[in-house]
Amino acid sequence: HKRFEIGCGSLHDTVVHMVGAMRIWADVLGVRTPRPWIDEAPRRTVAELRAIVDEAAAELAACARSGPMDQPLTRERLGTVYTYSRGVVLTHVTTHGMHHRAQCLNMLRHLGVNPLPQSSVVEWSRAGCPRP
Repeated sequence: HKRFEIGCGSLHDTVVHMVGAMRIWADVLGVRTPRPWIDEAPRRTVAELRAIVDEAAAELAACARSGPMDQPLTRERLGTVYTYSRGVVLTHVTTHGMHHRAQCLNMLRHLGVNPLPQSSVVEWSRAGCPRP
């Protein structure tokens, strides 16, 4: 929960933000009513965050495969309705996460964590992580 002048302000809040985005976009991909945004409060434990991330990732992966990449999907935000293809949504979710993972790595670096966790698809693949 240490505060940094980067990202959402802390590792906790940045992870919660990333997971919130994954959940919202999974709702768009699944063509269902979006759930409320998850807040930074209450402060969650690492185990709770892991469980939320794992659930959101599995759900996002399942919803990603539920239609063709050129399927038009809509999202309402602040009173405006936007239309995107499934491919655009998936590209956005992955690049959004990449941006925030870099912020998390920077925070971990400032905390003196060494070695830093693997952070790219290539590193995960080399480590034998399961593929979606």
